[in-house]
Amino acid sequence: FPVTIPWIVFLVGSIGWFISVIEAIVAAPLVAVGLLWPDAQNEALGRAEPAMMLLLNLFLRPSLMVVGLISGILLCWISFKLLHIAFSTMIATGFLTFDFGLSYLALGFIYATMNLALAKKSFSMIHVIPDNVMSWIGDHSQGHGNADEIAGTLNSGAERAAGNISGISSPIS
Repeated sequence: FPVTIPWIVFLVGSIGWFISVIEAIVAAPLVAVGLLWPDAQNEALGRAEPAMMLLLNLFLRPSLMVVGLISGILLCWISFKLLHIAFSTMIATGFLTFDFGLSYLALGFIYATMNLALAKKSFSMIHVIPDNVMSWIGDHSQGHGNADEIAGTLNSGAERAAGNISGISSPIS
């Protein structure tokens, strides 16, 4: 499941970008008239500055998403290495002592859960970097769809499905 996290986040970001493209196509005639107006401001058409920020967002967001993906890959790799070193050190030094095998199962579950959380946080850079860069240059509009919410929904659905599967008893006794 962690392999699908970057794909889901990038897909949701791409769909948000396509929504922005459709908005720009619909708004283009009004923006053109607004830009022809003296001072690029009209009571009926509004100001042209937000439209220029939308166009800048359309051109920058795809490349910023790729930068976020590459950064997410690097951050995920580093965080996995650090987590593995920390767990290995705790086990090797005897910081974690176990009396029976069930504790090792619990430790494995904690390790896997932490890896999943690190992957989600690392790959959130796919939408965080474009949103933050655009807000730094003056675009204060909200993004289209939060990829973290969608990944969380898919994760909870997968957990429910796994619970249902484990609750099914085998017909062979």
